[in-house]
This record gives sequence, structure tokens and C-alpha cells, in this order.
Amino acid sequence: QETSQALPLGARVPSTLNKTAAQVSNLSELSTSPTPVLELYQTSVAEALGHGRPFVVVFATPAFCTSRLCGPVVEVVAQLMPALKGRVDFIHLEPYDLKLARKEGRLQLTEVARQWRLPSEPFIYVVDTQGRVAAKFEGIVTARELQAALQKVLAAGAVPSSP
Repeated sequence: QETSQALPLGARVPSTLNKTAAQVSNLSELSTSPTPVLELYQTSVAEALGHGRPFVVVFATPAFCTSRLCGPVVEVVAQLMPALKGRVDFIHLEPYDLKLARKEGRLQLTEVARQWRLPSEPFIYVVDTQGRVAAKFEGIVTARELQAALQKVLAAGAVPSSP
């Protein structure tokens, strides 16, 4: 396509009130990963926007991924988390309605995925300190590629850190 349906670089991201681990009884309500990483479910997008630091939003569904790349992409994101703790927030969002997918086998995008104009999965958005899309990756991404995008955003300005 000549233009992407995904949020373009520089676009403000939606102030999404996605559910977090504190709002569910089990992480399986938020993730299809067989071993979900708790830290990916601690922060909503709306909260991350309020932190004033960069963040990563990864849309992926390890159990229902049509490309079979979702699990590895979530693992790449999780791999970068320890080195960037307190400087970058990381959020994993399932793109499909999990109840429909699990009960009926239908892959229907969630309202959040539609707000973010998700063209496919897996899909990663890197968001800068101003809440704008700084980088985006469709499909497979390496830790080096994602880290380079994050370093560029971190270098662009002073980023407050948290404990």
C-alpha cells in the first residue's frame, strides 16, 4: 500500500485505558502467553503517557498469532526490559477479543487494537516522551533494532526515571 493504515510516525497515540494485572484475577485474562511476564501488564497506556518517559506497546497474541511470530516478538521486548527499567515502560496488549477467540475461535480485533489502527500482528509501537509514535515495527523485530529505536528516543531528551 502507498500509505500505512497504522498510526504514522509523529502521531499522538490514543490514551488507552487497557486493563492491567491489578484489575484481573489471572494474567490469562490479559495474555495468551504460556508464561506471561508480569511487568508487561503493570501499566496502562494512559498511565504511561502520564509518566513522561518513552514506552513500548507490543500488540501480539502468542496463542492465536496468524504469522507465528508473536511469541518471539514478545520475548524480544521482554529481553530489553531489565536494562531499561525505570527509563522505559513496556506494555503487551492482545489484539483480539480473548473470550471470542477462546470460545468461538473468531479473531476479532479489540476496541484498543482498532484505536491504534492495528494493521497486523505482531506490531510494536515505540512512543516518545511527548506521547507520539517514534518508531514502529510490523512482524519480526530483533532486539538490536528495537534497542536502537529506544536509544534514539532516550537520547532525544532528558527522561525522568522511576525507582
